[in-house]
Amino acid sequence: TLLCGLYSAAFFYELCRLRQIIKTTFWPAIVLVSIHLLFQFARLLFDQFVPDSRNGAIGGSHFSLYVILESILFIIGLSFTLLAMVNERSQMKLDRMSQIDPLTNTLNRRGLYLVAADIIRRSQQRPCTAIIFDLDHFKSINDTHGHFKGDEILLDFCRRVSEKIPPHLCFARLGGEEFAAIGLLNQQQAGELCEQIRQAAEQSLSSPIPYTVSIGFTTGSINDTHRPALNSLLETADFALYQAKTSGRNRVCFQLFMAGM
Repeated sequence: TLLCGLYSAAFFYELCRLRQIIKTTFWPAIVLVSIHLLFQFARLLFDQFVPDSRNGAIGGSHFSLYVILESILFIIGLSFTLLAMVNERSQMKLDRMSQIDPLTNTLNRRGLYLVAADIIRRSQQRPCTAIIFDLDHFKSINDTHGHFKGDEILLDFCRRVSEKIPPHLCFARLGGEEFAAIGLLNQQQAGELCEQIRQAAEQSLSSPIPYTVSIGFTTGSINDTHRPALNSLLETADFALYQAKTSGRNRVCFQLFMAGM
């Protein structure tokens, strides 16, 4: 009984420790182990360890029947709880994978919308900025140098962005050579960041092929976290990107965001 109690206490400690490391629902397992631990201590207090004249599995002491029943219920409950935890963790991994672009290891479009909605919820009327990046003449690069070289350019651009972008901004690949970022920046901060990224891409020495990027961004207040509102913000940034590309590429353009556009 004492060994079983010590083992249960060690198991309880490990569950509490892993709770800080593994993001899953631990409370059902903690409750079950706590009840099992309390039962073992109750047995130490109330079981007189008087031999029972009955034969078979419940022989030993008057408390043996309760020990067997509690052990069966504990094992069954813990088995189902651990299976549920494993399933939940697997679902979380799959959900996370569904939000990541496999080539660049950045967020994809779905991940961008999920993270952006959380950013807007925390904005508290602060200006929100959407930025769209488009690598210039990327199709020609693929046609001339091959898709593997094109992939290297995409990866190099993501590295340049990661060196410049603040940690509170979410950055994602929308598809092909188009990327986007959303975060809480005012117009001046966003403009400076976009120019830094444009220069970093143009001056990159680690890329196998020189490349440039056109950037469009918008800044404004947005309170609605639903997809249409986010789409409106991105559409305004996309319009600014169109201006950057039609006016010569390799430049940054701004378009004021008007809520309800």
